[in-house]
Amino acid sequence: MKISKKAYRFIPFLFLFLTVACVGEDFPPSAELNPEEPQVLAIKAEPPEISPGETAGFESLVWWPETDISRVWLLCVPLPYEDLNNCVKNYVERGGELIDCQNIGSQDNACILTQDATASIQLDYPIPFGGESYQIIVEMVVSDQEDAWSTCKEAIEQTIPNKNCLISGKRLIYSNTEDNNLNPVISYLTLDGSPITEDTQVVNFSNDIVLGVKIDADYIDEIPENPEEEIKHYLEYSWYFDCGKMERYDDTGEITDFGTNTREIICKKQPGDSEVECSFPQNYWKPEKAGNCVIYGVLRDNSGGIDYIVQNFLVE
Repeated sequence: MKISKKAYRFIPFLFLFLTVACVGEDFPPSAELNPEEPQVLAIKAEPPEISPGETAGFESLVWWPETDISRVWLLCVPLPYEDLNNCVKNYVERGGELIDCQNIGSQDNACILTQDATASIQLDYPIPFGGESYQIIVEMVVSDQEDAWSTCKEAIEQTIPNKNCLISGKRLIYSNTEDNNLNPVISYLTLDGSPITEDTQVVNFSNDIVLGVKIDADYIDEIPENPEEEIKHYLEYSWYFDCGKMERYDDTGEITDFGTNTREIICKKQPGDSEVECSFPQNYWKPEKAGNCVIYGVLRDNSGGIDYIVQNFLVE
């Protein structure tokens, strides 16, 4: 979806915004997903930061088992000092109508991007007011009904999720900077320290199952190539399981735990080092029963970058 200069000639500088709203309780600390509580685990913008004329694509990782889901994606540009969590709601309350982004006028700051499974956006207008960057919001609404837009229209306009409608938002940074932020990249998961290469990994129910993750340090653009002093960069990695839970873990050294399903990854580089080193704690997974299981991993940096991985297991 290409957004023209005409449509956004009035847009001011924006503030940081990222929100995820969903039904059900918060994610359980054990990382075990509840089949009765659908969740949006991640929304990924690729890339997470673009310059004028560039395009970003959006995809999502949704936990809604045994359900055919539909989506609708919206674009919303908050006004100055606006309650950013209610960007779409405020637009509607001002009398705005949510229509296709191709048909919006110069005074519209929210619109419908697409009802496809994924979305894309291209911006071709200058950074407003000569600023270096600003941020917009792409909102995704997912439903267990055939048409997310017709089912969730009221929920969207009020920014209130319900049992049939999950509402999540992802920021996109729009900038003139030379070095735009990249998404972190998950290379692979590990089992007992070795890479998992099978589409479906077989594990033994009676054994301790030690899981880890390998990330691609080449995409950690926050660490300069030749630092003058030790540089550290922190990422967060979260586990989610559709069977079983985390029972214990090893958090020795500099590893800090944010909860039993979220880990802190510390990447660092010393002066003279040729590579970035990243440390990650061991994680012990205890399946509840034999059979097919799926593990979801979500990696986040502190600048809106994200990556995720899905791994199938057969527990014998």
